[in-house]
Amino acid sequence: MTRIFSRVTTSGIFVPNFDGLRFIAIALVVLFHVWQEGQHMPGPAVPPAALFSVVSVGWVGVTLFFAISGFVLALPFANHYLNGARCSTLRQYYLRRLTRLEPPYFICLLAFFVMKAFILKQDGLFPHLLASLTYTHNAIYSDVSTINGLAWSLEVEVQFYLLAPLLAQIFRVSRPLVRRGLLVLGMVATGILTNWVLAPKGTTHSLYLLPQLNYFLTGFLLADLFATEMAMGKRIRRSFVWDLLATAAWLAIFVAIHRFKVDSLLFPALIFVAYLGALRGVCWNAFTSNPVIFTIGGMCYTIYLWHNFVLEVLMRQLHLGSRILALGGGGSFWALYFVTSSLCVLAASGILFAVFEKPFMIKTWPRDIANWILALRLRVQRAAPAVEPSPKAEEKICP
Repeated sequence: MTRIFSRVTTSGIFVPNFDGLRFIAIALVVLFHVWQEGQHMPGPAVPPAALFSVVSVGWVGVTLFFAISGFVLALPFANHYLNGARCSTLRQYYLRRLTRLEPPYFICLLAFFVMKAFILKQDGLFPHLLASLTYTHNAIYSDVSTINGLAWSLEVEVQFYLLAPLLAQIFRVSRPLVRRGLLVLGMVATGILTNWVLAPKGTTHSLYLLPQLNYFLTGFLLADLFATEMAMGKRIRRSFVWDLLATAAWLAIFVAIHRFKVDSLLFPALIFVAYLGALRGVCWNAFTSNPVIFTIGGMCYTIYLWHNFVLEVLMRQLHLGSRILALGGGGSFWALYFVTSSLCVLAASGILFAVFEKPFMIKTWPRDIANWILALRLRVQRAAPAVEPSPKAEEKICP
């Protein structure tokens, strides 16, 4: 069953633990927006304290995604420069980003636009649609997209995709201590810039790449370690010590969120330890490499794109929240509300993933579609009856 919903990998490198970490990130994001939708209910405004402390800061899942993206994009380059493995050309790299990510994104934006413009009757959305389609909404409007608010982070990701091959030149440095030292220096420098230069000027700075760069560089540092271990042929020795360190890092992340909101110096270090624990720990490795967990994590792009759409339809159009509220209030409402909403999002996203994302994971899909169209055209031509020329036409041609 999981094979239907498993993502297709074409790079030849698959690290299930990082799809498991994607599961944690997307779960936090979804629960955060489920909680936000719950605020519109006329029932209990705040879920139980323990649940509230987690779901109310679920936006940190986006930051976790940035670090994962850094690892995923850096690993082929690191493996190439450090281990001599084959690597895509720049043309292949950019074309793959285009054919893999754009079609699902465009389809989702158009669905949001149709819902908001023609069903919810919102005006003036077309310029925002164009800006979102071209990943320029953050720059033009200095605000999140009015079509799909979550597109802001995808615009940041695209900026990183463009620069990643340039940043990956760091892996040309042969001495590991120097290379990793430069990465750490870059993380610290961007953290200082974000905390003390950009932050006082307002919140819109977070819509751009530079304040998020230290999280991407965290992924680069993880890729460096991972690729080096691959080159040395090491089998990762897992230890419960790393489980303790990773658990402490996760707890510290949530404490730091409540205490500091976002700290661009502290967070990358904590994320680094938490992610390293997923690779080197015993329990965290078992959790993140569980087939169900990493399969759901592999669908995170679809879940991220569509979950607000699903919640909008369920909660506001079908009044699911009100129906759940009628069954009971207090803690029972929130428990049933979160479980029901999350399962509906997962079920809908599974279908959307199979239809609108997985086909575009196949590297050759543009060529396959072109061949299919050509074959269909030839079949139609062969099936068409031959047209005999009319006598008049023959007289004109052959006097």
